Amino acid sequence: PASTRQGLIEVLGDIGGDEAIGLLGQLVPTALDASELVYMSRVLQGIDESAFRNVTITTARNLLASSEINNADKRQLFDLLAQLGDTEYAAAMQNNLIVDGRLDGTTLDFLVRSLGEGAMPAIYSSFMDSNIAQQDQARLMASAMNFVGSNTQANEMFNTALNAVGDNQGLKGMMLMGLSGAGPGGEGMTPDVAQNRLNYLN
Repeated sequence: PASTRQGLIEVLGDIGGDEAIGLLGQLVPTALDASELVYMSRVLQGIDESAFRNVTITTARNLLASSEINNADKRQLFDLLAQLGDTEYAAAMQNNLIVDGRLDGTTLDFLVRSLGEGAMPAIYSSFMDSNIAQQDQARLMASAMNFVGSNTQANEMFNTALNAVGDNQGLKGMMLMGLSGAGPGGEGMTPDVAQNRLNYLN
């Protein structure tokens, strides 16, 4: 364990029983940082996958609300919330994709992991922003590739990006390769989605 507190958490987890589990539950809201909460959650889920879900989610949200949080802790907490299925918080974060004019990649990854295709309205809105940086637009397109062929907004984004590369055959080939199944979103395609993607290749 990285700290005395984490050592105590591990010992209580090994002891088990109602009293030890109760003490663990009381420790969750006092987590000092993302690493400690993630460690605590791992121990608690080993005991009961659902009993401590709500208090863990609340604690993670409180830590995320700190103005002093760094990007590494933010990513850890987003990963934890995604693992716990906190789609409510993810939905509330859809307006936070762009921060100070730049794409927040950590938030983007969290939205896609938590909401799947439900993240497309936020992705589309950010992509179509005339002030978006080209590299941020490319990352948004990479996330939307998972839904090209099944989502009209993803399809529109792809058409916009494909037209933007013009006669650059290298970039165009890379985009089309993604549709063929060699890139993002190539696994688990339905026949309808596969056919929709094939239409771009013809």
